[in-house]
Amino acid sequence: MIINNAILHIFDFISEVCIFSQKEIDLREDNINEFIKKHIKNVLSDSNSKEGTLKINSSFLTKLNEYNYGRYDFCSFSQAIGKELYAQISLSDKKESMDFLFVGNILFTFSNNSSTNPPGNIVENPIPSRESQDKSHS
Repeated sequence: MIINNAILHIFDFISEVCIFSQKEIDLREDNINEFIKKHIKNVLSDSNSKEGTLKINSSFLTKLNEYNYGRYDFCSFSQAIGKELYAQISLSDKKESMDFLFVGNILFTFSNNSSTNPPGNIVENPIPSRESQDKSHS
């Protein structure tokens, strides 16, 4: 698994405040990188995880497209999505304070031979960075 971007925000529903980080996590630190990978693997292997499809008029999809076309940097994109998520969770009767780890541009590779990874050959391509899109159009 290769992680290109990550940022951590805090949703505090007790004091009703969001704390948005202003910079990305330094992924060059091996212990931080491994910590994030462990959490991603836990989410992917959690039997309670849900899948869904974005509606064409989804505000998330709109923001994702804007990010892909360079209208947001990663930090601003994560904050915009975080604000929407916080607003939705605020409507819940069972809201809990939490850390919101936003990770982007991930390359997942899983094989049938690994007992620690989900079964099957799953390869999820990352969202191409603007740099790679620029190179492919040159």
